Amino acid sequence: MATDNPTRLRRTAAVVAISLLALVGCAGESIDSTITIATVDGKPGFQPDEITVHKNDEVDLTVTNVTDKTHGFRIEGYGITRLSDPTAPPEQVKFSASRGGTFRIMCQLHEKHQTGTLIVL
Repeated sequence: MATDNPTRLRRTAAVVAISLLALVGCAGESIDSTITIATVDGKPGFQPDEITVHKNDEVDLTVTNVTDKTHGFRIEGYGITRLSDPTAPPEQVKFSASRGGTFRIMCQLHEKHQTGTLIVL
């Protein structure tokens, strides 16, 4: 086998190191968060009204309903739609934040209710 050129070896090592850093940088964190369907300013809405995560985060969202009626829970743009019954235990909604942007969180049963926002940086 021929002796390798030291400059070539350094370049190859640098490319490998940069590739590994890029892969590590792309891996998302595991995010646990809670959102509650509650009365906000006299109307049903979401608390908190804003959730911020980073692209590629693995989100584990606990959805709780503390009102006296069943409400919907939808994150537009992510295809997440659930019903939240106040007599049922909190529901775990797990998803990968694969799309960056701002997405509306809403009650699909009562569109006049206050909305929330999912921000994916």
